[in-house]
Amino acid sequence: AFNAINGSGFTWKEIWPAIGTKFGLSMESLAGSDAMFDQDFMFSSAMAQKGGLWKEIVTQEGLVQTEMEELANWGFLDVLFRFPRKMLGSRHKVDGLGFTVRFQALDSILYWIDVMRQEKLIP
Repeated sequence: AFNAINGSGFTWKEIWPAIGTKFGLSMESLAGSDAMFDQDFMFSSAMAQKGGLWKEIVTQEGLVQTEMEELANWGFLDVLFRFPRKMLGSRHKVDGLGFTVRFQALDSILYWIDVMRQEKLIP
């Protein structure tokens, strides 16, 4: 098995504003700011009581019936965005086996948002 390292290195602070914009959120005031990475914010707590709201969104937007817990691993996001060190990885092993195609992280994320919208998983 390989860890997925698919292109250039990035930090979430660099690409989060573009993801917010993709969802129609105004991110200009937060660009380059630490405000969008409040250490007290926990995805698992914030999303714990949103199941009913998600069901309303699914119905209103005509999405595929999914449960809130199927959207993301909220606990993992809590760990990922609070990891105390930068996570480094190498493509050396996969490149050596001939897997040399690379994609920019932000381009890949935005592509998959479009795919999930086309499949009516998210609005």
